[in-house]
Parts: sequence; structure tokens; C-alpha cells
Amino acid sequence: DTAAEILHKSRTDFILEMACKAAEDVILDRRVFNFNDRQYEEFIEMLDAPVADEPAIEKLLARKPQWDV
Repeated sequence: DTAAEILHKSRTDFILEMACKAAEDVILDRRVFNFNDRQYEEFIEMLDAPVADEPAIEKLLARKPQWDV
């Protein structure tokens, strides 16, 4: 009930929304990608490519979590 109240939802709406989200997560985690040879090679190249420096992400990762403060 507390979580539903925080989101200003009824218990029923909260439970339905969370159940749908959980089901969607399960389906997306089990997703199979069907690539032809060219698409597969491009995908692997993207995974192997160096990550671009992103100052905003570096700043975020450098912050201490609230629970460690």
C-alpha cells in the first residue's frame, strides 16, 4: 500500500502496472536477435568499439552513492 500511495495509485492499479512491467522485463530478457552475417559482424564491431569519453557519465560514476555518504 505504501508504494502505491507514493505513486498516487490505487493498490489495484499499482499491482497491475508492476505485474505488466515484470512480464515485459522477462520477455525482453529472453529476446532473441536474428542477424544475418553482415548484421552480426556490424553488431560485434559496435560491441568491440571503444567507448567514447562522456564527461557527464564520468562525473556521475565518480559520485559516492547516498548510502555511502
